[in-house]
Amino acid sequence: VSASSEYSGYPAWYAFDRASTSSWISANGQMTGWIQYAFTEQKDIVSYGITSREHAIARGDLKSWTLEGSNDGLVWNVVDERSNIEQWQSKEKRVFSLKKKESYRYYKINVTEIHQVGNAPYISIGDIGFYTDAQMNIRSLTGGVAFADANGNGATTDLGYGMLPTNNEWDKYISNFPPSKIQLGKTLDDVFHWNGAVTWSQDTPNIT
Repeated sequence: VSASSEYSGYPAWYAFDRASTSSWISANGQMTGWIQYAFTEQKDIVSYGITSREHAIARGDLKSWTLEGSNDGLVWNVVDERSNIEQWQSKEKRVFSLKKKESYRYYKINVTEIHQVGNAPYISIGDIGFYTDAQMNIRSLTGGVAFADANGNGATTDLGYGMLPTNNEWDKYISNFPPSKIQLGKTLDDVFHWNGAVTWSQDTPNIT
């Protein structure tokens, strides 16, 4: 493991130690930079996971970056690019799928922009993982546990304001899917086949 810089006490290899409380942090003032892992041989990957640092008020979460691959550590190819990724929560893990299977010995995350939590002037990453076909996971969306009213409070009937808690992935990504992206003559149910599919979310609606 190597990185463009390290903050004292937070070395790059902490991003690969699988410990929930450790993390790599770049040098103070370094809000762009990179971290890379060198396998002993070429590894096929189809996705990779990033977990944010476990800290409520001081993090430099990733906002824009590229994942790059190399077989000699000198010539790099961009295999994935992400920009303007929304803010992370402390210790939140996200998995990013590649467009196709890639095979390289070296993999590098090159960070070009961060979310400054508490104005932290550095990059911080809690954990990084590279996944093969056999290691891919599917996570259900978080959902509300009750209907919400116009003020974001719980309601006993569906008032058309989504679910409580209001900050849930079902409403964010499914219910509020942009109508402009739905094919002419189709409905949201044609896109997600969601009618009655309450088991798609982690939570069970409760209106009692």
